[in-house]
Amino acid sequence: MTVPTPRFPWWLRSIDAIGDAGRRCGLMRGMLDAPAMLAAAAAAEGHEQFGEGTRAMLEVLVGSLKQDARLAFHGRVHLHAMLMTSLRVRLRLEAARQRDPSIDRPPTRPPLIVCGLPRSGTTLLHRLLALADDARPLLLWELMEPIAGPGPDLRREQADQKLHRLQAFLPVSLDAQHYIRGDLPDEDGHLFKPSLVSSLQYQAPALSWLDRMLRDDLEIGYRNWRALLALLEAPGRRFVLKDPFHARRIGLISSLVPEAMIVRTHRDPAQVVPSFHKLTMTMHAVTCTALDVPAIVAANTRWIESITDACLAPLGGSQGRVIDVDYRAIVRDPVAVARAIHAQFGLAWSDDLEARMRRFVADNGQRKHGDNRYDPDAFGQPAAALRERFADYRRTFGLDVG
Repeated sequence: MTVPTPRFPWWLRSIDAIGDAGRRCGLMRGMLDAPAMLAAAAAAEGHEQFGEGTRAMLEVLVGSLKQDARLAFHGRVHLHAMLMTSLRVRLRLEAARQRDPSIDRPPTRPPLIVCGLPRSGTTLLHRLLALADDARPLLLWELMEPIAGPGPDLRREQADQKLHRLQAFLPVSLDAQHYIRGDLPDEDGHLFKPSLVSSLQYQAPALSWLDRMLRDDLEIGYRNWRALLALLEAPGRRFVLKDPFHARRIGLISSLVPEAMIVRTHRDPAQVVPSFHKLTMTMHAVTCTALDVPAIVAANTRWIESITDACLAPLGGSQGRVIDVDYRAIVRDPVAVARAIHAQFGLAWSDDLEARMRRFVADNGQRKHGDNRYDPDAFGQPAAALRERFADYRRTFGLDVG
């Protein structure tokens, strides 16, 4: 297995060459320029109330993209468009707050939230739990733009088009690593994009932005997340959410959504870390002409370590509302894990639900969409060194037992 490296087709390299020449001549000055982006978003939405923290974090993110990432021209275009959508959704959220301040509240029904180390079974478990009769999962097409703009609502079609373009540019199969489709439940981490603190904005190695995000308390992002959830509620249904990185801020979640039910998944970091490197660099290879692999590896590892450190910290007031699940149990019998979660949180269970879940597992089990191979040595991190670095976490959650 080799690290994904950018290999663009000749026609895309030609477009990049023309675009870069135009940029050097002073064309497209507003691309990835924070003041110009803010002005364009405000003009499009008809007001400039971006809310707290937006301008500062945008400056950090675009500055990091330009300094830390070796962006191809088409990568600049893609990232600029993604950030413009984020800014416009933020403006729509602030307008919604002005119309109805009551959206700054917890969901009506306590949400069920899956988090934990990335690459530790969170996606499969989330999609199983989302099959419950009263579940309100968030589908990828609505997560990508959670508040529609004026005119016809084309978000479904646009999500499919974006996924099709992404698959065309990837150097390796994404389906084997993280199977995504517009009409499938996906990570509510998308709801942090308007605050510019979403892990899903790590589509190029913006390493100084990542360092800032790891030091941020993320309270603004979580308050905006909660308000967006209020706008996306469905009567009589309970949110079933998933974002691995919620595990870093369980205390904050519990303060903003006191009745939240949280499931944390755990897996040996010696397996998680190289898999995470492969996934992130697969995405980076879409936007960049070259990758500084050692720098990305170091940043990614610190990111994973921030999750394990948070998992080792006392739960405080969240005690009793957090369930810890071993990845190996999910692999053995994911439906049994889902049934145990329902039982512990007092959620309804039925034979019909179990049958639905077992059909889903049969259709979407491990390696169903391809074999995802990865090797710690390919990233300069032998498995033994990773096990030593994460020894306390492995011991606390029984991951050092065969």
